[in-house]
Order: sequence, then structure tokens, then C-alpha cells
Amino acid sequence: MRDITCFVGDLATPSAVPSIGSLQLDGRDAGAWLSAASGGQFRIDLDWRRRSAPTSSPVMGVTNEDLFQALDQLLPSAGAGAGIGLLLTDLYKATPAFGIMFDTAGESGLAAAPRIGCALFLSQIQASANWASDADFEAFVAYVAIHELGHAFNLWHADGSFMSASPDPRDFTARTFPDDQRRFLQQAGGPEGHFVLPGGSSFGDRGDLAPPDVDDSNQAAASPSSPLRLDVRLSRSTLWSFEPIELELRLSVVDGQTEAPADIDPGYPSFRIWLTNPRGERVRYRPLVRFCHSNGAIKVSPERPFVRDISIFTQSGGYTFREAGVYYVEAELLVASGWIRSNRTFCEVQVTRPDSPDWRDAAAALRERDAIRLLRSKSWLPPQSRYRELAEFAKAHAQSASAAAVHYALGRALNTHVAKSTDDDRKRWLAERARVHLQAAADHPGLGEHARALAIRYLDDTDSPRPPWEPP
Repeated sequence: MRDITCFVGDLATPSAVPSIGSLQLDGRDAGAWLSAASGGQFRIDLDWRRRSAPTSSPVMGVTNEDLFQALDQLLPSAGAGAGIGLLLTDLYKATPAFGIMFDTAGESGLAAAPRIGCALFLSQIQASANWASDADFEAFVAYVAIHELGHAFNLWHADGSFMSASPDPRDFTARTFPDDQRRFLQQAGGPEGHFVLPGGSSFGDRGDLAPPDVDDSNQAAASPSSPLRLDVRLSRSTLWSFEPIELELRLSVVDGQTEAPADIDPGYPSFRIWLTNPRGERVRYRPLVRFCHSNGAIKVSPERPFVRDISIFTQSGGYTFREAGVYYVEAELLVASGWIRSNRTFCEVQVTRPDSPDWRDAAAALRERDAIRLLRSKSWLPPQSRYRELAEFAKAHAQSASAAAVHYALGRALNTHVAKSTDDDRKRWLAERARVHLQAAADHPGLGEHARALAIRYLDDTDSPRPPWEPP
């Protein structure tokens, strides 16, 4: 039997919800339910002794980067075999979710090991029902914990079980795992156990033990009847493998108003980004975070298309564009009438040039953990020394598209932290520096068009840290 420790930690746990002192359901803790389903292949022990290890204090909700940092602090070591981290926290900024499963970003800022982080969003759970008692609330929290830990063991959604796609706080009596999931968990101790155990294969990659979430070799049939159109383009045409790049998306309609799912993020199973690498292999982009619950719906009209960009230079397992050569990128969205497919765009990854001063400067500035987190999130503000280094890189390489990306990310992050600061002098400094970087980004020809529009609107609305026109 393999012993697996699940470290439980608090991250800005809301004071308005009942305190969680255990994760018990029907007299068994959350780990014991999965341990039993494995037929004795592993045992999960919940360890609460590092509960106070996460030290960050998110304001107005938790971001992915908050979760990555907290997981690094919670786990006593990094990488596969470190155990699982289960964070009890507040609201999730990205989407209304009860919980999520995610990869660790690791010391490098890239994914060190897949499927070893889980988070439970207690305020969202509390707001989902009129709880008859604290005990009922705590029982559903434990139920959601079992669901997310199931994803950490690479389990898929299955109706009528713990792994239902949308656990219902009004009826969570299905307290079992389907037979095929039990058989899958019971392979944890075998030669293909890495497909099961946290820290092993990427989520959805189950080898021959169970079907994958998506058959990467096939493309969904396009819907012939949807009035919606999905267009994509990349923020730059050339890059080195570690440089930032955004996928800009536009969901539009020619006539009338149409409702569309708001799940336009690769963390949702209903939205897919596909990459064709220089060897001609077509693979699905793998996000660091996976969502279970739908984000609702949006209204799309000719006057109000939905537009957003997605940072895709990193993915689960590391950098996305690792090989030199041309990559083709496209996307698919599942709507009521079926899948709609975007156009195909491309970028060229340049050959590594260690002999080039430009390559060396870019590699030194952009491959560091804080730079990766900043460029990926646009909200992570690096320490002051790293801030200066990045600002100096952008100044020294002012013509590069990466300089535009650095200015834009720093401006966004500084602007976000204006709302978090309680010191008036610091607020003024943050706001002034945010304007400098956003103006430099907006003026740069290498910035993507959507990012440029956002930068200009931030500059026009300095009193609001998060303008209402920005997509969630």
C-alpha cells in the first residue's frame, strides 16, 4: 500500500463561513473514501499541521497565481511524490466554482508536477444554498473535497457519483465511485500507476487504463447551424520558446442577439485550443487549472462581440512552444448546436541563440519564476528587485514584442495592486508607475490589438482598478 499525504492549508479563509476543522462525510474523512475505492492500493492521510503555511493575503478573491504560490508554500517539497495540497479559501476570481484541481507551478514558475493541487472556495459553497446547519455545510465541503481529490487521481466526470460534473448542494446523496473508476484507481500500484497517482501524467492522459477526456487525434465536427463565429489570432508572429504570446479570441454574430456559453477558457472541457507542432502532430493545449462548473452564459450581438485573450506560452508541463519551427493554432467551442471551429493561425518559434546578446538578455529576464508568473497572470507583482530588472529589460530592448508584453503586464499588475494598498503614498506610486507602463505598452507596435485596447481603456479609467468592460 502506498501512503499519500494530503496537506490541508488555509488561504485567506473567509471569517463569515463556519470554520472547517475536518473533512468528514458519514464518519470518514475525504481521503478515506478514495482510499477505499482503490482496493488498498493507496492510503490518503489528511495532514493539518501545515495549515498556516500559506502566507499570501489575496484581496477581493483568489487568482491562479495566488493558488500556485500557496501550494508551493503548503507542500514541504516540490514535484512528484511531494503529496497533495488542499487549500481552503475564499472566492475564485476566474469563475464561480465550488472547487478546482490544478498543477503546481513549482520553483521555476512552470509546472513542476501535474494534479497535485486542489482548492475549495468556501464563500461560493456557503452562498450556494440555505444551509440548515453548519454540519450540513461542512458535509458538502467534504463532498466537494472528495470530488476534487478524485480529479487529482485523474478521475473523470460521471453522473450519479462523487464525480458528477456539478455536485448539487441540495442533493449530494450519491456517495460512491462508478465501477470503471474503481478499476482505474486499483491500478495505482501497478506499472502504469503514474496515470493514476498525483504528480504523474497530465490530467486526462490515462494511457490504456481508461479513455482520455479528448481524443487528441480527432477534431470535433463543426456545427453547420450555429450563427456564432469564432476567430483567433496570435499577438505575435515570431518568438523564442520562453517568450510570452497571447491567443486573441473574438466570438461574434452577424445578425440579432445570440446566447453563448461563457466558458471560453481552456480550463473548461467545452473549450479547446489545438496546436499542430513543427513535426505535424496535433495536440490539445493543456491548461494548469481545470474547471468543473459552467461560467454561465453571455449575450453576443453584432455591436457587442465577446473578445478576450489567453496567455498560452506556458501550459501543464512547461513551455508550450518548445521546438523551433512553425506552429498552427486553432480553437473550438461547444455551443447548443454543437462545436464551432475557429480559423487557423500560426507563429514561428525561432532557433535557440545562446551566442546572441538579445537571446541571452531575454532568457535571463523572462525565464525567471516571477517573470513567468507576471506575464502569465498580469496580476502577480514581482518583488521590487525583479520589477527593476524587468523594467530595465523592457527599456534596453524597447523594440521587441516582449518589451511590450512586459510593460503591459507590469501596468496591469501595478493597477491591480492600487486597490490592495492601504497606504496613500504607495497608492500614488503604484498608479503613476502603472500609467507609465500602460502608456508604453499602448504605444508599442508589438502589442496585440486586444491588449492595446485594454491598455488604452485602463489609461482612460484610472479611478477603477478593474474596468467594467473587461471580460471576466
